[in-house]
Amino acid sequence: MPDSVFRKEYMKMTSNHTFEPNKGRFNSMISSGIINNITNKELLYSLSSLEDNIIDALEEQTRIDLLIDNLIEKTNVS
Repeated sequence: MPDSVFRKEYMKMTSNHTFEPNKGRFNSMISSGIINNITNKELLYSLSSLEDNIIDALEEQTRIDLLIDNLIEKTNVS
């Protein structure tokens, strides 16, 4: 693979976007009791699962970051 192609692909691989949840409004709904006004059971279930889903997504992001770091380390690119 030409060096220029490798560097281009390397840059794509290392410039990933991260998951940064903003739970301010959600936490406000809970602390103010507004969440108790929601009658849609499917929506309430989804909201109650939100924290676990965020944790899972952050764990997955960490796993992917480690995989990328390991791949980069194996190529000895500096």
